[in-house]
Amino acid sequence: MLTKDDLKQIKNVVQDAIQPVDFRLSRIEGKVDDLTIDVSEVKSDVKILKEDTADLKLETKAIHKIIEIQSLEHEKRIERLEENVGISN
Repeated sequence: MLTKDDLKQIKNVVQDAIQPVDFRLSRIEGKVDDLTIDVSEVKSDVKILKEDTADLKLETKAIHKIIEIQSLEHEKRIERLEENVGISN
C-alpha cells in the first residue's frame, strides 16, 4: 500500500515530467500561431498580387488597342500623303 509520502513523491515526479512537456507544447502552440498569421499574410499578399495581375492585363489590353488604333491612323495618314504627292503602290 502506498503512503501519503509515496503519493507526494509520485505526484512530484509526474509534475516534473509534465512541466517540460507543457513548456514545449506552449512553444509549439506559439509557433503554430505565428505560422497561422504568416499564412494569413501570404494569402492576403496573393490576393493583392492577383488583383494587380488582373489590372496589368487590362492595362496591357488597353495599350495594345491604343497601339492598334494609332497604327491604323498612321497608315491612313501615309495613304493620304501618298495620294497627295501622287505616289501609288
